[in-house]
Amino acid sequence: MIGFVSRGVSDWRRQLREEVKRPRKSSWVVSNLGAMEGKPSDGLSEEGQEEDGWSITRMSMTLCANGVASAFGIAVASVKGGDLVVSVSWQEGVVDEKVGDAFVVAMERWLRLVAERQRRREG
Repeated sequence: MIGFVSRGVSDWRRQLREEVKRPRKSSWVVSNLGAMEGKPSDGLSEEGQEEDGWSITRMSMTLCANGVASAFGIAVASVKGGDLVVSVSWQEGVVDEKVGDAFVVAMERWLRLVAERQRRREG
């Protein structure tokens, strides 16, 4: 996408200065890596014997603050069968820390509610 966009922009510094003057187009953005496999293979050798090796048990990701995009960045990642990790970032001075903290608390409550309802359906 950068390659496509850059063809029409000759002066990025000027472009970004103009972007900062405009209202943000969105309040938040979500980036989701999805659920990653924790092992690189099925854990079996070519002979069908179980192999010891490495595995991923937890993962996380974050988004950097973006001065001309969404005020909040929400990054979601997990390992299949593991915990869901959600990180929230915001630009200091743009979002008040108390507002950001309250946003995180509210999101955590909502995610726990969604998880509890799912457990009830499955249980």
